[in-house]
Amino acid sequence: MANALKKFGDAALKPLFRNGSWQKPKVSARIAADLKKEVLFAGGEWPHPEKESKQKRPFGQYKALKGHKHEKEKKARLEQIAKNMADMPDTIAAYRESRKLKPASLLDTLLSSRKEIRMKQYRSPSNK
Repeated sequence: MANALKKFGDAALKPLFRNGSWQKPKVSARIAADLKKEVLFAGGEWPHPEKESKQKRPFGQYKALKGHKHEKEKKARLEQIAKNMADMPDTIAAYRESRKLKPASLLDTLLSSRKEIRMKQYRSPSNK
């Protein structure tokens, strides 16, 4: 493996993206660490750059959670409910007006059953 490091240099420690897929590095991280340890114990200097470590959060600090959709939309939903409640008296009056019985015509009373008459009385002209 030391030969691969000499031959390819830093590129032997990095994975390659070739032909649409990632290929493993020529020298694995474990073997590179063993080689580095041998060089440092022998009193030499490791010629390859150190891998950059990611910054970690201090213990107890966590990334804020994204939240749920219903929590994000709660304000808009409450505003819509308040608007609908303000319009509620008009809505109720319109509903009650639509449910009032309409007088049945003489022809309907003669030719229809009681159930059919009742159904026609409840239907408003706008719902036909």
